[in-house]
Amino acid sequence: MGPGTRKLRPFLLLALAYAIAWALIYLLIPLRSADDWYRTCLWMTPTKALAFGGLLYLDRRAGMATACGLFRTHGPRPLPHGLLLTALWGLLWSLSSGLRWTWTQTLAGAAASLAIGFFEEYAYRGVVMDELQRRWGALPAVLGSSVLFTLSHLRPQAIPSWPHIFLTGAVFANLRLRGMGLGQLALIHAALDTLFFFVGKDMVHELGGARYHLMLAGLFVYAVCTWPRDPRAAGNGDIARL
Repeated sequence: MGPGTRKLRPFLLLALAYAIAWALIYLLIPLRSADDWYRTCLWMTPTKALAFGGLLYLDRRAGMATACGLFRTHGPRPLPHGLLLTALWGLLWSLSSGLRWTWTQTLAGAAASLAIGFFEEYAYRGVVMDELQRRWGALPAVLGSSVLFTLSHLRPQAIPSWPHIFLTGAVFANLRLRGMGLGQLALIHAALDTLFFFVGKDMVHELGGARYHLMLAGLFVYAVCTWPRDPRAAGNGDIARL
């Protein structure tokens, strides 16, 4: 099997995973409430966990170093960035109200968030971003992977949520360029999603207000500040998909 086929197979698996997940969401689960969204997460978890395992397996078979260096990091420390992102996303979750999640729902939601976090980080800041960077450079890789990451949330989140999803994706992409491992990014991603299960079920439908705009401003400044000083040298040479 040639190198071109090896590079194509992860993208085919990624497309298949989303086709299955979206089919389940659109055909089986209406999204009218937080409980519907919760059921969506549970439905999507097995598909995304299997897809993550499939991507990891294909990379290991192809000898790609990304799979071997999942938690290898030679850049910024994960904990400060995780705490800062948690504070910014806490502004969003503070807009929730209504009934609280049960502990059973919280634990199941945390498990689902972990599976989704590993799949999405490996897919967008791994498979997609590394290929875009190889072809066109750092800035197209950050913007392109963040756009695709945002569009993948077409159904679970409403379009008004896209600005903070895009900016968060850009921050993750910048941290990846600076050398943070995909495993650390996945854990931060999962923690941000898990926060929702510690607040009320009801989110405001029309995002806005001081807290939300403060979150957006913070994410924008964060994305600008985390951009590598020398984008020509940016990348993960020892853990990139080759």
